[in-house]
Parts: sequence; structure tokens; C-alpha cells
Amino acid sequence: DDMQSGVPGDLNDNPGPIDNSPLFSNGELKPGLVEKREYNLLPGKAWNELVSWYGVSDAVSPIERQVIKVGTLGSTLVEVYRQELKLCETDCETLVGRDFSRSDTLTHVCDVAKEAFQYPEDSKCRLWTFPNDCGVVT
Repeated sequence: DDMQSGVPGDLNDNPGPIDNSPLFSNGELKPGLVEKREYNLLPGKAWNELVSWYGVSDAVSPIERQVIKVGTLGSTLVEVYRQELKLCETDCETLVGRDFSRSDTLTHVCDVAKEAFQYPEDSKCRLWTFPNDCGVVT
């Protein structure tokens, strides 16, 4: 009944504001977090409901992730950890880290690199991989 009225449970049972800060270290999502033990995945609508009921601690924002297709059969999974690629220009003196989904296209990687190094959108982009820390070069 309480769910239908928009108020979950007894107001005395309010757990307080949502705080996802324990999931972070130095501003980054901690590596190796275990789903259902340290976090739960929620649809955006459910997150918004919880926020409207309980609020959030200062500087807390949703950790939005996307569902991607993997494998040849097209099974899906939530990509909790994105891949960081190091972008640099041909001299590799300035490295810029950017996070990418495994489902991002090479065109998207080029677009992000152009933006990072302030190249015009219509400029050409080439990608290379190197065994060293240079990662991706544009």
C-alpha cells in the first residue's frame, strides 16, 4: 500500500541519503567491486525514485552505465568498468586518458581524440596501437 501512495514503508525506517562515495577512491570507481555485495544495478527510473524518497549525500551522482552486446550470439551485459585509452599526438609527449566503452566505434575514438586536442571536426584521424604507454595516437 505504501508503495502505491509514493511513500515507501514507515517514515521512521528511512535509511537516510544515498551515499555511493565508498565505491570510489581518488575520484575513480574502485577496481574489482562485486555486484550484489558492494553495489546493485538499478534502472534509471528506480534510481530516480530512491533519490526522490531518500535524497543523496553531497557530491553524489548516479554511476550511469550502459548495456552492451558481447560475443557472437549478442548476449548483453552491463559494462561497469569502461576501458581507459591513452590518447596522444604523434610526438606522444602529452598523454590524455579517456574512458571508452568496448562497444564504441573507432570513429567515436577519433572524434574524442580530435576534441581532446582541439582539432577541427573535419580533420583526418589515424589510430595506432603501441606496446608502450602511448596507447592510441592521433
